[in-house]
Amino acid sequence: MKKIEVLIFVAVFLSVSSCSTLQSFFKSEMTVAQAIMAKDRMDKITNPAQKDIMYKDLQNKIIVVPRAKVLDIIESINVDYSYAVIARVETEKGPVDLYLYSKDQKLIASLSKESSEISAKGEFSKFFQLLDDSYAKIELVKAKINKL
Repeated sequence: MKKIEVLIFVAVFLSVSSCSTLQSFFKSEMTVAQAIMAKDRMDKITNPAQKDIMYKDLQNKIIVVPRAKVLDIIESINVDYSYAVIARVETEKGPVDLYLYSKDQKLIASLSKESSEISAKGEFSKFFQLLDDSYAKIELVKAKINKL
């Protein structure tokens, strides 16, 4: 009887601790190019409610990055993370910079700016722009980064 109670406790603990992982499991994936197409559609919308619905839909997506070049590694401006990896992907519209937030500090420490190449998956957080040469910037949280 004690074994069953222990097994139930372990099962409940694992299900609660993996809740965020399960949430990511049920999110659909899209490419950076598809995210940029969605951004372009959103930029043309004048109805803020419609734009907000599209934005919230994007926040339920996992962005897949098969190959990107690391531009920089910076201290995070997102309070939930210590560091961000800035990587660049070329699209038809021009270069897109990805701000990848991950808690894998060992992997981030192994990257070299301007020479490492990575693949990644992360939850879409937001688009933003700065006055530089990139077409857009995308913030991805809970990123799983792999060094190529």
